[in-house]
Amino acid sequence: MSLLLAFLFVTWEFAGPSGPKQLDVLALRALLNCRSPRITSALVILTELGRTPVALIPGIVVWRRSRVMSIQLVSAAMGGWLIGELFKRLIERPRPADILPLVGAAGYSFPSGHALVAAATYTTAAILACRQLHQPAHRILIFMATILLVSIVAVSRVYLSVHYMSDVIGGILLGAVWAVVLAQVFKVEVPVNRRHSD
Repeated sequence: MSLLLAFLFVTWEFAGPSGPKQLDVLALRALLNCRSPRITSALVILTELGRTPVALIPGIVVWRRSRVMSIQLVSAAMGGWLIGELFKRLIERPRPADILPLVGAAGYSFPSGHALVAAATYTTAAILACRQLHQPAHRILIFMATILLVSIVAVSRVYLSVHYMSDVIGGILLGAVWAVVLAQVFKVEVPVNRRHSD
């Protein structure tokens, strides 16, 4: 519930018809000053981790291991994309126009689809992984890696000047909400293959 409320606050505060807020503009310009050929080359590649076809890969990979896990991961990626498109059309926030983008991007700006899909898919993957881990330290490492991965995708979208900072924050929050919803819907024990002896 708190994640949903946070998303609604960001939407109300930043994605209104009054245009981009000063904080969004400052974040764009700060990352503009950090641009370099090496960083740009890396982020052009890493930003693809938030693209829906790439985010579908984990769900495809685990299909033979667990149909339930696969469906949950695919639902995270595809559902995240659909939810993002719905909110984009409801809010109709234009993309940044003052700075030349480094990659192509179509459609509206809020929420960031890449950030949303990344947050939904990789948070879902982390939840599924943690169900099979018993050591708290291992679970913490999984979620730290997930936060880092999602953050890289989010920062890349602002760095490449195709989104405002509030777009990616909104995308992360909404993606996390979707991951939590799926975790409740698919809350079943993951089957483990064992040999039974009589």
